[in-house]
Amino acid sequence: MKVEELIALLHEEFGLDSDDVNEDTMLEEIASDEYEMQELLGCIGEALGCEINIEPAEDWNLGNLAEAVTRAEE
Repeated sequence: MKVEELIALLHEEFGLDSDDVNEDTMLEEIASDEYEMQELLGCIGEALGCEINIEPAEDWNLGNLAEAVTRAEE
C-alpha cells in the first residue's frame, strides 16, 4: 500500500484532513489508544479485502504502517 493510498483511506474513513498528514505523521497522532489502532487496522483490512495482523510499534509513522501493510498483503 502506498502512503498516498493510506492517507486517502484515512481521509475517507476517519475524516482526517489529507493536507495535515503525510508519511512522517506518527500513528499516535491518529490512533490515541489500542482500540483506535485496531479500528484503523480493521478499516485498512476491509478496504483491501484482507485481514491485517500486525502490531505497530509506538514510534511508527504512516510510512512504516504503509510498508507493513504491503508486507502483510503478500
